[in-house]
Amino acid sequence: MNDNFYNKNIREVIIIEEAQYRDSKKISEIHESRFFKSYELEYIQSLIKNDLYLNLVAKKENTIIAFIIIQKVLDVSEIITIAVIKNYEGLGICHKLILDAIDRLKKLNVKSITLEVSNTNLRAINLYSKNNFKKKSLRKNYYTDRIGKKTDAYLYEQKL
Repeated sequence: MNDNFYNKNIREVIIIEEAQYRDSKKISEIHESRFFKSYELEYIQSLIKNDLYLNLVAKKENTIIAFIIIQKVLDVSEIITIAVIKNYEGLGICHKLILDAIDRLKKLNVKSITLEVSNTNLRAINLYSKNNFKKKSLRKNYYTDRIGKKTDAYLYEQKL
């Protein structure tokens, strides 16, 4: 499935497609640029090869600018990570990735999607709320930030 959309904010066509093994390096680089805890290239490669994961990328002019990785277990799935290059933040690209992933997961008879997000990550919290995820619980001291400070995580869920 290939979901193209025109993003008026950047006046470009964005293509969403399944990630390929060759995309691993760019996904790893984007993840490292956006998160304190980076994912090694080999780990990303193993996820892309694994049928239990849905891995999507958003491309502009054949260059990956965002991705989402979702683990699928029976009829439940979990967003493992999602990121967009900083220059494209706030333009709706992650929103489109989530919508595309939800469509694909529904076709696989997935009944719900969960995720954890730092309670300090307001941009991500807004993204998930916009996409109809509901806060289910709080996980105390779940994350450690760059300076070693512990932060809580919210557990979100969306029923499909």
